[in-house]
Amino acid sequence: MTVIEELIFRSILFPALLTRYRRWHAIIIDGFIFALCHVDPMAIVGALPLGLYSAWLYNRTGSIWPSIVLHMSWNLFVTIIKM
Repeated sequence: MTVIEELIFRSILFPALLTRYRRWHAIIIDGFIFALCHVDPMAIVGALPLGLYSAWLYNRTGSIWPSIVLHMSWNLFVTIIKM
């Protein structure tokens, strides 16, 4: 699911936002939409910084891979913490 989320939010949504908004506005909107899609209030709290940083990272590198690795690392961290 991580790869699909990143493809949707970074490869599709973020470039679409860039056609309409300035870079920082696109990053913020993308990050907020990413967080809100996680529904659970506690998940939103963790997903917001992840979404903002992932959008910035994608914009900075031009590659989806750093965002995918970051997202997978975050999911692994959360899984370990919940054990």
